[in-house]
Amino acid sequence: MKKAKAGLSLTTLALLALTPSAIYAQGQPINVTVDGEPINFVGQRPIEQLGSVLVPLRGVFEKLGAQVAYDGATKTILAVKGNTSVSLTLGSTNAVVNGQMRTLSRPAQAMNGTTLVPLRFVSEALGAGVEWRGGSRTVVINTSGMTSGSIATGGGTTTSGGAGAAAVEVSSLTHDANRALHAGEVVTVTLQGTPGAMASFSIPGIEKARDIPMRETNAGTYVGTFTVPNGVNVKGASILASLKRDGRSSPIVQAGQSLTVDAVGPTLGSLSPAPNTTLAPGKPLIYGTLSDAGSGVSGSNTQLLVNGKDVTGQATVTEAFFSYRPTEDLPLGRNTVTVVARDSAGNETRKDWAFTLSQAEALIKDLTFSPDTKTLEPGDVLTIKLTAQPNGKARYNLGGAVTDRPMREGPAGVYTASYTVKKGDSLAQAPITVAFTSANGRSVMQTANQSVTIAAGAPEKPTVLTPQADTKVGDTVTFKGKAAPNATVRYRIAYQGVLLILPAGGTVADGEVKADANGNWTIPDIRLSTPPGVSKITYTLEVAAVGAAGEASEATTVEFKR
Repeated sequence: MKKAKAGLSLTTLALLALTPSAIYAQGQPINVTVDGEPINFVGQRPIEQLGSVLVPLRGVFEKLGAQVAYDGATKTILAVKGNTSVSLTLGSTNAVVNGQMRTLSRPAQAMNGTTLVPLRFVSEALGAGVEWRGGSRTVVINTSGMTSGSIATGGGTTTSGGAGAAAVEVSSLTHDANRALHAGEVVTVTLQGTPGAMASFSIPGIEKARDIPMRETNAGTYVGTFTVPNGVNVKGASILASLKRDGRSSPIVQAGQSLTVDAVGPTLGSLSPAPNTTLAPGKPLIYGTLSDAGSGVSGSNTQLLVNGKDVTGQATVTEAFFSYRPTEDLPLGRNTVTVVARDSAGNETRKDWAFTLSQAEALIKDLTFSPDTKTLEPGDVLTIKLTAQPNGKARYNLGGAVTDRPMREGPAGVYTASYTVKKGDSLAQAPITVAFTSANGRSVMQTANQSVTIAAGAPEKPTVLTPQADTKVGDTVTFKGKAAPNATVRYRIAYQGVLLILPAGGTVADGEVKADANGNWTIPDIRLSTPPGVSKITYTLEVAAVGAAGEASEATTVEFKR
């Protein structure tokens, strides 16, 4: 028999197939030794199936010094040793060794939580010698590739390779979340693998989801649960799990389906009339912006109440804003507004505020703007005119896109301002509001009778100032950058690495912050969690600016390391 390369250049995949069916008597155990050392099988033992011997894949490969990983999404087993790589898929008779297709005598299969593969394949893939000794029903594996016998089809010897020791193995990892989960909901994680072990799972990106114990409900079946806490937003999170038994651990396995957690409700901004302000009598436009970094705002489930009356049916409510103009003058005195916004995951945000209408505050006679009958576009000039008591000071706001801009007086009692629309200034049915302070110090706000709509496209994409690309940071990092003034900056921080030989990745954190009037934004104190078992980690920050009309810019991406 030929001497195989002493370097066992195959990795870990599976087991060889011997063909002497006559010598495999049902019910009699098949023994396996590697370089003279017997393998003590725990759980599933080698079996004979239609004339082929199937042996536990992971035990043999790891005994031979190879690394084994399982991809639950594709049910693919990968094994690596030195320069040799092997992959095969459960249920398939095809395998790939160093990029070359091989055909198995029997398909790889899972049995009692253990992956079994044909014995002959191990020998051919790893270059190990395998001998069948019919008298003792023993498979003898020699890593030098030399055996004392020859392959026989009727009861003698066979060369091939591979068998499994007391390996601890995970054959599948799944969870039951088929949509975004909100606070208080429970995800159930199920692991199939070696019986009698200790199992646990983690969800990188969620601090409270570390090393959660799992209970063995049936032999080889482990179940664990996690209740989503408040204040967590994670898209595309990975679920990682492993088994431990008798001092041995399985490789960490990643579930094939990612998990999305959305336990943060929508954000409300640019409220008009502003809370606790005093306005002249009339029909003020009630307006605000909506945003949600998780599953998105559910406009159909948003409610608007004015003075306790539900006016949602008369308002315009979208995923990006709400706008309501009363049909009659609101009563003098204190008026209340309540907005209940919900996202698609079921999270709820409630905002209550009040403003006052006062006849005594009728410092303003009139507020108009032009053009007032068209949708504005970049380059258009909007002119705002306020008639009020002379010698005062006035400043205007255009929804949440343009804020706190000064107006000039001239002639006396007439205050004007012009604004040239820029890209990203998009607004939909937004109020034009002026804050006026009289010469004697009294202040009042006034909203124009008509709303303004600007179709200016998405904002310019934001820039990231820190950290710089390809730099190294500490365990906790603060991100800073520039965006359009008052824009919402939506972010996602993700990791990518290697789990044994499989690519692995997930979300560290995601959410949104608000840029100030100068466009500065900050994401403070993000802890860069390290998923167990994942190496060669690179982190990625992705940010996009979202305007007042809900349009998002192109994303800016920065990669860095810890």
